[in-house]
Amino acid sequence: MLHILGEIKAMRRRDMDKQERFRLNAEDMKEDADFRKMIIEALAYNVSLILPGGEGEKSGGGGRDRTGIDPDAMKALESGQAERARQRVTSNNHHHAQQQHHQQPQQ
Repeated sequence: MLHILGEIKAMRRRDMDKQERFRLNAEDMKEDADFRKMIIEALAYNVSLILPGGEGEKSGGGGRDRTGIDPDAMKALESGQAERARQRVTSNNHHHAQQQHHQQPQQ
C-alpha cells in the first residue's frame, strides 16, 4: 500500500517545479514522523498495559477505550490529518490547473 501511494505521489509530482516538490516532500516527511510517533506511543502504552504492575492495573481506563487511546485525542489527530490532506490536494489541483493553463497554446 505504501509503495503504491509512493508511486502515485511520484507520478503526480513528476511535472511540478522543484520548489513545489521540495515543499511537498518536506510535508510528507513531517507527516510520516508524526505517524510513526503516534504508532510508537500507542504501542508503548499498550505494552505497559500488559506488563505486571503496568498502568493497566493502576487505572480503570479514565475515559479511554480498550486500546488506551483517548477517543477525543484520536478524533483531533484524524481531523488534523484530513485537513492537511485536503489542503495538499487543493494545492496540487491548483498547481495542475496553472500548469495546464500555461501549456495551452495561445490563440
